[in-house]
Amino acid sequence: MLADRAVYPLMLALIALGPVRGMRCSVDRDAAGIDVAARLTLDHAGGGVSDLAVSFVERLDNSLRIVGDGGAVEVQPPLLTAQRLRFTGPGRAAPSPLWRHARQNPLVRRLGDLGSRGSARWHPFGASPYAHEIEHFVALHRAGAIESPVISHARTVEVARLVEQARRL
Repeated sequence: MLADRAVYPLMLALIALGPVRGMRCSVDRDAAGIDVAARLTLDHAGGGVSDLAVSFVERLDNSLRIVGDGGAVEVQPPLLTAQRLRFTGPGRAAPSPLWRHARQNPLVRRLGDLGSRGSARWHPFGASPYAHEIEHFVALHRAGAIESPVISHARTVEVARLVEQARRL
């Protein structure tokens, strides 16, 4: 599960906050010893902290929230095909634990999505949420590049190292 699900939030954390200097992790395993859920806290070299969770056994919030001194930005769920960003000013509280739990339900998520249309910025991805990835790959290929500046080889290796470290904890 870590190699399947955790790579996405780990990569986003590295892109947003940079290299990791330390990690705390708890991994839940089933009776066969297979990892089925994990919670990871990353301490970034630049001083930021990432709090990540992945699971095969429960539905999670599926959003991204970055908080700083000047306010917060939330990529609204579902994270990997998100089309809405919400910006809030400094001192605004994070969504309540009750709301974060409630929006794990797909119906509540859809209703919340409708309600946020007036307070969030809409960024449609077009016909396919993967079109931007394909365009990026094609542009790299045409330029003769062997590495993406967004998902670099070094970041990919760092994610693999973090996954392996989490498995050992």
